[in-house]
Amino acid sequence: MRILRIALPLCLIAALTACAAGAGSGKSYYFIDRKDAGNDATTAGCHVEYLTSSCAGTALSVRGDSCEGEQKQSINEYTNNSACHIHDNRTSPVDISTLNCAEQCGSRGGKCVTVANACTAGAITADSARCQCN
Repeated sequence: MRILRIALPLCLIAALTACAAGAGSGKSYYFIDRKDAGNDATTAGCHVEYLTSSCAGTALSVRGDSCEGEQKQSINEYTNNSACHIHDNRTSPVDISTLNCAEQCGSRGGKCVTVANACTAGAITADSARCQCN
């Protein structure tokens, strides 16, 4: 058996590594939180995706906060309060946290409720969620 050895230029190795990390298209995707400015579990928020670092132009997608569990006691909340930000899963992982609505509401208690069609970006619509306090 004969083993072939191929010498790859360093830049090609770097490109392959980036591709394996999910950046192979050469495009970065930028996100901005709308409606709740990030970490606000009592307001139904929207996470809008763009190709530009200014988060301007046509939105590629929109995702809302979401309820978790059969009892809907928790919310998956997008928490980045910064303006336009990037997710590359290496230096800035997805900014989502699971929060307990009863804890967010304090002594009043509460649960997560879905807000239908709360998020819009152009022709794209998505549901969101918020903690509803008792």
